[in-house]
Amino acid sequence: MAHVKPNYNKDGQIISYRFFTYCGIDENTGKEKMVTKTVKAPVGMTPAKALKKMQTEADVWETEVKKGNVPDQRFTFKYFIEEQFIPVFVSNSKHSPSTVGFYKDICDKLVSRFGHKKLDSIRSIDIETYLVDLTKETYKRGKNGQNRTYSATYVNQFRKVLTVAFNFADKHGMIEKNPMRFITPVKKERKEVDFLTEDEAKLFLSCLNSDASMYWKSAMNVLIRCGLRRGELAGLKWQDIDFNSNTLTVCRDVINNKETDRKNYVKETKSLNSDRVIPIDPMLKGLLKAWQKDQAEQYGSILMPSAFIFGSPIDPYQPIRPDSITQWLARFNKSHNLRMVSPHDLRHTCATLLLANQSTIVEVQRILGHSKPDTTLNYYCGTNADALKSASDRLAKALAMGE
Repeated sequence: MAHVKPNYNKDGQIISYRFFTYCGIDENTGKEKMVTKTVKAPVGMTPAKALKKMQTEADVWETEVKKGNVPDQRFTFKYFIEEQFIPVFVSNSKHSPSTVGFYKDICDKLVSRFGHKKLDSIRSIDIETYLVDLTKETYKRGKNGQNRTYSATYVNQFRKVLTVAFNFADKHGMIEKNPMRFITPVKKERKEVDFLTEDEAKLFLSCLNSDASMYWKSAMNVLIRCGLRRGELAGLKWQDIDFNSNTLTVCRDVINNKETDRKNYVKETKSLNSDRVIPIDPMLKGLLKAWQKDQAEQYGSILMPSAFIFGSPIDPYQPIRPDSITQWLARFNKSHNLRMVSPHDLRHTCATLLLANQSTIVEVQRILGHSKPDTTLNYYCGTNADALKSASDRLAKALAMGE
C-alpha cells in the first residue's frame, strides 16, 4: 500500500497530498529508492473522505509505478513541471486566467531547455547560463521588423517562474538543494518613459473640455490626475468614490486577452500595493459628479453603487474593454493633431508632473501603487530636465554662503 501524506499551507489548510512508494535499492547509490507524486487536494470533501480518495488513487498509482509505467519525478524536470507544478500550484483558483497563461507559456519554454534533465541535477550554473543565453537571443517584431534582443524584464520573468517552481519543489522535499538561492535578477536597462509636458497636458485637457463627451472627459482626467492603469480605470465602481472625503479607492482590475478568451475578466489589482486610496481634486470631483448624473439619466434610473463608473455603453454593470480606452485615445489624439500617447503614458504624465511640482518619491509611489520606491525611481528619476534644474537651483540656494 502506498503511503499518503497531506501538505498544509500556512493557514493549516490541506492544499495537496504526496504519495510515496518504495521501489527497491538504487543501483548507483545503494540507497532505498522512493518514488513520490504530489497531487492537488480534492475540493468539497471532508479531510477523512479526501484522504480515503487519495489513498485509493495512490494505490492505483503505485501499481503503475511498480509496472514501470510511471516515471520517477526525480528524473525529469518535464515531469515535475507538467505533473506536479502546473496541476497543483499554477492551476489554482487563486490565480487569474492571465496568470495561469503566463506560467504555462514560460513553463513550455523552460521544459524545452531543461525538460530532459533530472530535477535534482539542475545546478545554479545551468540556470545562470540559460538566463545569459536568453539575453543574447533575438526575435523579430512584426512581419518586417528588425531583430531585437529580449529585455531584462522579459528574461527576469523566466527567473521568477524558476524561483517559484524550485521553491515549490524544495517545500515538498523533491530536491536536496535549491539552485535558485544565488541567482540574482538580470540588471534592467534604463527605460525612458513617454509623457506629456506640462504645456502638452494643458492642451490635451483643453481639447477634452471642448470636444469630448462627459464619459471620456471624466475618464481621461482620472488617468492623468490619478495615474491609474487602464485596467484599473475600467474596474472603477461608484462605490469606490467617496465624495465626502474626496477620495478614490483602487481595488480591482479588468483584463481582456487570449487567456480570458477575449472576454472581460474582473480581478483584484496587480499587487497588494496596487490597492490604494487616492485624493481627488475639486476639478475631478465636479467632473465625476456631472458624469454620475448624466449616466443615471442615460439609463433612466438611479444607478446602484456596484455600477461601473466607466461601464460598457450598453450595460453600466459591465466594465468597458481596456482596449477600447486605448483605441478612443488614439482616435482623439489623431483628430486633434495631438502627440500620440497611450493611456499608460498619461499615467507617466501624472507621475512626472507630480515630481516636477516637488512631490516626493514615496508620495508618487503610493499614488501609482508601485510595490517599492525603487520602481518609481527607476522609471521617473531624471525624466524632466526642468525639474532637475529647479532642484539644482534650490540646492545651490540652500548651500549659498554670505559673502
